[in-house]
Formats: sequence, C-alpha cells, structure tokens
Amino acid sequence: MTQSGTVPHYDFFTKASGHLVASPCVSICNINHESQLCEGCFRTLEEIGAWPQMDNTGKLEVWAQISRRASSNKLPLP
Repeated sequence: MTQSGTVPHYDFFTKASGHLVASPCVSICNINHESQLCEGCFRTLEEIGAWPQMDNTGKLEVWAQISRRASSNKLPLP
C-alpha cells in the first residue's frame, strides 16, 4: 500500500520494488543459431549483455521487441 492508502499499480513490466522493469529471463539460456535469439527470453546477446546498464525506457523497448518477436513467430511470451 502507498502512503495514501491505495494499492500500487503493477503490470506485466514492473516489480514492486521501485517499479523496476522485470527481466524477461526465464533461466532457459540457449541461443538459437538461426535466429540469434535466446530460446528462453527471445533477446539478442547484445540485449542480454546491455540489460543491467539499461534504463527503464530501454528495458521497456526490449520488452516491446520481445512481444513483436513472439507474436510474429507465434511463440509464448516469457
């Protein structure tokens, strides 16, 4: 609960602590040689490596990319 007594908003992209953008990692770390995407989270190696230094805007853009990749390939989201 917040100071005003309301329940904080949570969505697919956020965590409770500081509203940080959640990592898409699902601990299935295998890069597909054809797509060059992780088979667990659908990120590129560059996105995975840059994740810790990204700001929330960058992380949300990666989530948007993941969503586009998953929907174009009819894959389940992580």
